[in-house]
Amino acid sequence: MLRADPRTDVLILVAERPVGYMLTAADMRSVAVAADPVLGAIPATERSSLVGHPLTAPLHADALITRSSVGDPAWPPAGQGVAGIALASGRYPPALAAGAQITVVTAAPSANPSSTAGAASGTGTESASAATAMRATVVSVTSTDRAAGGADIVLQLILAHADALKLASLPDDQLAVVLVAPGSR
Repeated sequence: MLRADPRTDVLILVAERPVGYMLTAADMRSVAVAADPVLGAIPATERSSLVGHPLTAPLHADALITRSSVGDPAWPPAGQGVAGIALASGRYPPALAAGAQITVVTAAPSANPSSTAGAASGTGTESASAATAMRATVVSVTSTDRAAGGADIVLQLILAHADALKLASLPDDQLAVVLVAPGSR
């Protein structure tokens, strides 16, 4: 006895795309899966209806496009913020990848004549004087052109809203990243 194929053609993303990205037909491809309807996978026959609609969250290449991943952006979630930091070699572990759980460590600025003078004069150019740590999740890792000088990588991070604001106000040369095990405190 022959059985009907239980798989359905659904849409996946062909490349990583950020939140708010407007989909094009070229961003999607069809794959056959045996998907539970609870997933909300979008049938391949609906590809043209998705063109011009934004992603609600960042999606990685080969991610299943679902009903909840297309529409008005709902990212970052309430209470969280997204911040970017640029880091030079030696300030981060080389194994960083999207999804990694990290702690961003801030340290007092190095004592050089210009920063000491600013701090002594009370001009407001001084930074935090004590080290702090902020938990975050890596959203993306982008390599930079080191030949132009500066950082080796740029990290996009999601973290508590207050920590994102604090992180955005700190100079990148005062930051370092520690990779931590998921769920550790």
